[in-house]
Amino acid sequence: MARLDDIQRDSPRKYNPELAAFLSLLIPGLGHIFSLKQYLIGSVLFIIYIIILSADAFAGFVAHLLMGTPSAFHAYIVAYGLNKERTHI
Repeated sequence: MARLDDIQRDSPRKYNPELAAFLSLLIPGLGHIFSLKQYLIGSVLFIIYIIILSADAFAGFVAHLLMGTPSAFHAYIVAYGLNKERTHI
């Protein structure tokens, strides 16, 4: 029986671009933190989003719309690029 570690090690995709984009749509910056390559960008986006959300609910909703979509798109691009960088032996 195959273990999850063996499957992940043999998988050509280490990072899941779809999951990174989905996480960034839920909370801007979370997909960047998930991919662990652009964690500084993700952390900054996440902190800015939390500050705006704590100030005003409507402003948080607008910030979510304005930050979520570009953040999801960028997280997808980063995770997809990280899969291309992996060397396959």
